[in-house]
Amino acid sequence: MNFRIETYQPANRRVWDRSVMQSINGTFLHLRDYMDYHAHRFTDFSLIIYMGNEPVALLPAHIEGNRLFSHRGLTYGGLVLVRPLRVPVLRDLWQTVLDFLAENRITGLHLDEIPPFYYDWQTEALRRTFETYGKSVAAKDFWVIDTRRPGDTLYNADRRRSLRKAERMQLQTGPSEDWAGFWELLRTSLAIRHGARPVHSLEEIRLLHERFPEQIRLFTTYRNDTLLAGAVLYHTRHVLRFQYLAGPVENRLRPAIDALTRHIIEQYYSRVRYLDLGTALLPDGSPNTSLIYWKQSFGACPLAQYTWEFPVQNDEAPGL
Repeated sequence: MNFRIETYQPANRRVWDRSVMQSINGTFLHLRDYMDYHAHRFTDFSLIIYMGNEPVALLPAHIEGNRLFSHRGLTYGGLVLVRPLRVPVLRDLWQTVLDFLAENRITGLHLDEIPPFYYDWQTEALRRTFETYGKSVAAKDFWVIDTRRPGDTLYNADRRRSLRKAERMQLQTGPSEDWAGFWELLRTSLAIRHGARPVHSLEEIRLLHERFPEQIRLFTTYRNDTLLAGAVLYHTRHVLRFQYLAGPVENRLRPAIDALTRHIIEQYYSRVRYLDLGTALLPDGSPNTSLIYWKQSFGACPLAQYTWEFPVQNDEAPGL
């Protein structure tokens, strides 16, 4: 197959965005309005791969020294496939990408794949291609609810008990525009519980919400006039992701976050294939066992996202 590769330039914006929208695994995180909100922090080296004059794949990426990353500024980078490709064609395409990187004196590619539940199809075909040319160096579990499961089988006994307490608290839950109030709650909760802070600033998340008002939404739970819990949701084609979730520090008020989570599950259960509750890791990368239990108590199961390393300094392609 004859492939042609171009590095992304602003003049290619329409081609890039149209390809993402037509793809079998891209999401709004791959659109330039999302990727470019932090363009000042990354040196873009994204690739558009053509077959003839038709773009067939995209690689969102940035360069650091002589290494390429896809992508440290996104939950996932990965190879965006504009349309399904046969396995031999995928392998030829990926070899062409690695050859292009070598010609540009890039010595390695670090890639965080698109999690499999975001695909229309062809997940394993792409993984088999990656295995041919590189190796998986890490796996991260996303805790995901499969909406094919009957909704009345999701919650365990502890969660049902907490939800009964929440019903007695007279809570008000729904969509919200109180981004400032939630961000203060989020910062406090992350600092106290995990010694961490949000990836985005308040200004950044507001900007992204303005650019993607249908895809990025805030839900909150109040008791009278007091904000107790909130969640920032990312709604893609098949997946609703809990991008941020925070609740009260006081244990007696913890049922509020369960009530919020149940409300969101019920609102979206028939509208998506998967509800992604995110990862469950401590700041040092080790498993957060209490958070894992909480996510499992809502019916979530782990699905892995792999991180891949590809050396590109070799002259010869691996055998097919």
